[in-house]
Amino acid sequence: MEVRLELSSGIATLDGIHVIAIDENEKLALKMMSGPMLRSYEQRWTLQRRPSGSTFTFMEELGFPWGPIGKLIGRMMQGSSEAFIDRMLPKLKALAEA
Repeated sequence: MEVRLELSSGIATLDGIHVIAIDENEKLALKMMSGPMLRSYEQRWTLQRRPSGSTFTFMEELGFPWGPIGKLIGRMMQGSSEAFIDRMLPKLKALAEA
């Protein structure tokens, strides 16, 4: 699913996800405020200019309910999340270089 959200300024909400920080062409931070399977979810995207190009940083932090069982689920899901990011980065690089 692809969601496009245009912001000129301020904070936006989209289906329980709040944009908590935005600087055009530099930073986007999202935080889930409610959801059925997660206690918390935060995602940050930053883009920094460098003399040789740009550095893209992606951070994702998930918090599961259910105490120790939730922590175990989080550890088990970490590998699939990292694999998804590994597949996402070359696509993002190709789009940035186009």
